[in-house]
Amino acid sequence: MKAKRAHGVLRENGIVLADMDGDEYSSEYPREQWGTLGSGVMINTDFDGLVHYDKNSLHGKLMELVKRA
Repeated sequence: MKAKRAHGVLRENGIVLADMDGDEYSSEYPREQWGTLGSGVMINTDFDGLVHYDKNSLHGKLMELVKRA
């Protein structure tokens, strides 16, 4: 697990592969394959592989965009 704790906040890293809300998908994760999730984002995390987050699954977690791929 490569999560980092900075100023009392657990920081985990990942790359957004699909943004269903913004209708943006990477070539490796096309709309035809992942669009059925309906909403949220698919992130390739450094702690647990592919994780789908939507507004109901965050439960108080804060996400911050560090850079675009």
